[in-house]
Amino acid sequence: MSAPEKVFKGDLAQIGSVDIEAPLAGAKTPCCEYYVTQYSIATEQAKAKDDAAAAAVYHFLGAIVSFYPRFDTPDQPFSPMIQMEGKRSLIPSDLLPDDVLAVRELAKHAKDDALRSRLFDVLWELNKDHTACAEAAASYIRAAEKLNTVDGWVHTTTCYYRGLYLAAKLGRTKDLFKKAAESLQQAIRAAAKDSEKFRCCQFMELLINFRCGDPTEFAP
Repeated sequence: MSAPEKVFKGDLAQIGSVDIEAPLAGAKTPCCEYYVTQYSIATEQAKAKDDAAAAAVYHFLGAIVSFYPRFDTPDQPFSPMIQMEGKRSLIPSDLLPDDVLAVRELAKHAKDDALRSRLFDVLWELNKDHTACAEAAASYIRAAEKLNTVDGWVHTTTCYYRGLYLAAKLGRTKDLFKKAAESLQQAIRAAAKDSEKFRCCQFMELLINFRCGDPTEFAP
């Protein structure tokens, strides 16, 4: 049986020289589901320019953002984006130790909250790194706040769910969970003013699931 191959084919030392967020400017919505296409395009463009370092980084990032979130199954929160004819796309457990080092290096440079949440979440899932867990939770909540628009709020619920789940892992009495819960409550207060209440209902379901908020305020 042949040895598994590394996903990251580049040089760790060159990661810092690549603008990892430049391709994201063209994404319709700032979430990983939309970043897959952007990194695929960027990979081909880098190859056309014979920029091997950028091509390797963008290809790897395309794989990382392709992990499909299934946060309602915490034991396996990411599944393959594609499964067909006995084959599938990658999941975090496919990453080798060198790949994990690449994820860690990329996380140092990432500023986009959706990208940061994915990178740090992968580090948490693979290494149970509590610092990564905290970074992922905080990034998910910031991403949720940015996505909470008329067009993007469906992705907001996913980010709030995972952010609250990870924050709760570190302690419901900690400031991180309290801030995450307060952010969700603010979102509910704003959504309660919508003429269509579906967004508010979705946020309220999260509030109930995570047992946070003042019942006397939100019960009505």
